[in-house]
Parts: sequence; structure tokens; C-alpha cells
Amino acid sequence: MMDRPGTHPVILFDGHCGLCNASIRFVLRHEAEPLFRFAPLQSTWAGTQAPDGLDVQQLSTVYLLDADGVHARSEAALRIARHLRAPWRWIAICLIIPRPIRDAVYRVVGRFRYALFGRSAYCAVATPAVQQRFLATDRREQERR
Repeated sequence: MMDRPGTHPVILFDGHCGLCNASIRFVLRHEAEPLFRFAPLQSTWAGTQAPDGLDVQQLSTVYLLDADGVHARSEAALRIARHLRAPWRWIAICLIIPRPIRDAVYRVVGRFRYALFGRSAYCAVATPAVQQRFLATDRREQERR
């Protein structure tokens, strides 16, 4: 399945990070409607379809690609929260906190995420029911998830 970022917002995440995988499962459970598409930063899709200038090697960063552009770190996370059901969407109020402060907290969590939440050899978030929302360029890559 090949989606363009303009069609649906795309969340790019570290597919080997336990916290990132748990966060994607959380979004899937709590989004107001099935909106997002997902791609691990390590995927062929991210490497070939991500907008110019987006560093897919920066695994400690979550990205949101939407109609407004590319958003990273806390900006991406809080924009994603806007599309969750209440009370989770209320977290987006944190957008009023200056970005440097939000991103400093984000970076601290990012620095210790493997130690706290683990690391896996593969992206393990896609269940058969939502697998079509995960972007891949070929069936083998999709099956690895």
C-alpha cells in the first residue's frame, strides 16, 4: 500500500523502540477516527517517500507529516493528540508551552527510551486488523511488521 502524506497524516517512528511501538498502539486504540498512517523510520517507505530534508536516521524523533507540513518531536506528538478521543486530546493544550521547553523534555525521554522501554529487532505493532494502515513498499516488508 502506498499512501501520500497529503491523503492521510503519516506518523514516522522508530520501529525498534518499545516506547514508540507502545505509543503507536495507544494512538490506534484512542484515535477519534481511523485517520493516521504509520511508517517506521527504518522502512523503505520512509527512506524513499519522506519529504526532502527529513532525517530518517534521527531515530529519537517522531515525525508527523500532514497537510500543514512536517512536525517533529513534541510538536508532532501534541498534534497527534489533537486527533484522539477525550480526555487524551486535551493533552494538546501543552502546545501553549514554548517549544524549546517541550522539546527539552522530549529529548530527555528520547535519550533513555531504550533503557526504560526496551528495544526489539523488528517493528511489532501492526495487527492484521490495522496492517493496511502501515505503509510499506512491498509485501515482504509489510509481513515483517
